Parts: sequence; C-alpha cells; structure tokens
Amino acid sequence: MKTISDKVDNIKGLLMILVVAGHAIEIAPIAGGWRGASVANVLYASIYTFHMPALVFISGYLSGRAKKLGDLAWAGVGLYVLAQALWVAFLSALSLCGGGLPSLAVLSGLVPGWGLWYLLCLFVWRASAPVLTEIRHAPLVMGGLFSYGVLIGGSEANELLSISRLIVLLPYFALGYWCKTRNWGFAETRLRWYDAFLGAALLGVGPLVVAGCCSRRIDLLHFSRPFAELGVKLEIGALVRVGSALIALGMIRLLLLITPDRKTVFSRFGTQSLSLYLGHFYIIGLLRIFIPARIWLDNLLWITPCVIVLCASLIFLKLDHGLGRLRNWVSALIFRPPSVALSAGREPKEV
Repeated sequence: MKTISDKVDNIKGLLMILVVAGHAIEIAPIAGGWRGASVANVLYASIYTFHMPALVFISGYLSGRAKKLGDLAWAGVGLYVLAQALWVAFLSALSLCGGGLPSLAVLSGLVPGWGLWYLLCLFVWRASAPVLTEIRHAPLVMGGLFSYGVLIGGSEANELLSISRLIVLLPYFALGYWCKTRNWGFAETRLRWYDAFLGAALLGVGPLVVAGCCSRRIDLLHFSRPFAELGVKLEIGALVRVGSALIALGMIRLLLLITPDRKTVFSRFGTQSLSLYLGHFYIIGLLRIFIPARIWLDNLLWITPCVIVLCASLIFLKLDHGLGRLRNWVSALIFRPPSVALSAGREPKEV
C-alpha cells in the first residue's frame, strides 16, 4: 500500500496558512464592503478561488478507506457538536467585551460557527465513501456533481447545515477520493495532457474571475449563499462558479506538481492542521474585538504576518488531541458505546 507522502503534508500545511491569511485579510471586505478592487480585496478573492477546494480534495485523497458508519458518526458528529458548543461559549464570553451574542441558529447548531461548517461537511463527505466506492461511471458522475454545484446557487440553499457548501465542494472530495482508490492520474506528479488546458485557464480565466467578484460580490467565492441573496444574476453567478472550478483544479494540479516530496517548514502545519484550523478562529476572533477595524485595515501589511505567526504556534498545543479526549470523555458520560458496529459498506481496495 502506498504511504502518505510528505508532499500531501506540505500541501495541507500551505493551505492552512492560506486559510489563516484569508481570515486575517477578511477585515478588508468586512470593513470596506464586499465590492471593490483594493489590493486586499484582490488578494482575498485570489485565495478564496482555490484554497478550500484544494483542502477538500486533499481530505478526499486521505479518506481512501471507507470506515464504519458508527465510528464516523462517533468521531465526526461528536467533534462538530463539541466544537460548536465551545464556539457558542466563546461568543457568549466575548459579548461581555462588546461582541455580539450568538444567534439562535448558531445556538441550535443548525448554522455552524465560524469555520465549523467544514467539520460537518467532512463527516457527510466521508460517510458518502461507500456510495463513491460503488459508482461505476465515475467521470460522468463527476461532471454531474460539478454541474449541480453550479446550479445550486440558483436555489434557496443557504448556510443552514452548510447545504450549499456541502454540494458545491463535494466533487473536489470525490475527485481526491477517486484519485486514491482508483489510481486516477490527476494526482500524479508528472505532467499530463490536460495540464496545458488548466494552465491556460489559470492565466486566462483567473484574472477575470477575481475581477468579476471584486466588481460584484467577493463573497460569491464563499459558496454559502444563493446568487439572488447576493444580488447577482444566475448566469453571472454560474460563470463565476465555473471559472472558480477551473482555477481550483488548475491550482490543485500546480500544487501537486511543484510541492516538494520531503519534509519542509509546512510539513508540521500539515500534520497538525486540525489544531491550526480550529484554534485560529479564536485568536482572530479575539483580535477583532480589541483591534478596531480601521486600525487593522490601515496596518494590514504587518498585522497579517503577525497573525499567521501567532496562529502557527497553535501546532505545539495539539488541540486536536485535546478535543478528541474531551469528546470521548463527554461521550462516555452521556452515551453508552454502541454494541453493534454499523458497517458503512465495502471497503475499497488498497493501492
């Protein structure tokens, strides 16, 4: 069986740094509006065209074995519920310092806390592994998933249980999963015939998508709200999603081709990605309370690197291990472990 390479850890680490950077820069569109072609807005839009699709692709690639459904629910839903409860407690504490109280939707868990949508979606995507394993005409299904992700923007799917993001990003998870379980060449580290097309898309479509989002709504790239709610016509929103898909696929291929397959400074961030992902929301949330938006925006050039360095220190805390132990302790107090394991289906063959 092939082992997980340092290349994957390096890509995960780099993407996690971009996640932190994107949330640090997010103060620009929050303070100045979700339209406008400032340097910060352009950089923010550029990051958001690919960083989460690429991270979801890596998650699919690393989910190359179908796990038991009971284990998935115990780990995935349990982690989400615990993280959501901690986030609600954090927001409630911040309200004493001038922050807003969590909404009823967040309190109920129907709308995930900041960034926690990824945990919820990841559980559903991994639970779909048995279905993905049994699909016969995977390339045809892949096209259908991408098309559905584009068209869902014209519906009323919103942030409730992150349905919109769940659907839009599912094809990237499926692509990563099939690259691992079916040896698809997309994950190879040598040039393929379609790399020229994806490279041309990056150079040609990339600037158009970023410019289009900056002139209309940058949060089109969040994939969380309907086009109509953002004041964008269906055809414009659909073009943005098609363009952003081409950019994301091109960047995924570029990362696979150029990222070194050896340990680097990003490897540690990749292996401790959950600690960095969950912890940085609290750090940036605190900073947003105590640093006025205008000061943050005026000093964005040096505040952003400082935020990245501060959040990067979270890898030494190993928050993922602590959360796992806390989740197991809480679960042991409330629930009796299931006596019968529910199988998620046939496991894919090892590669």
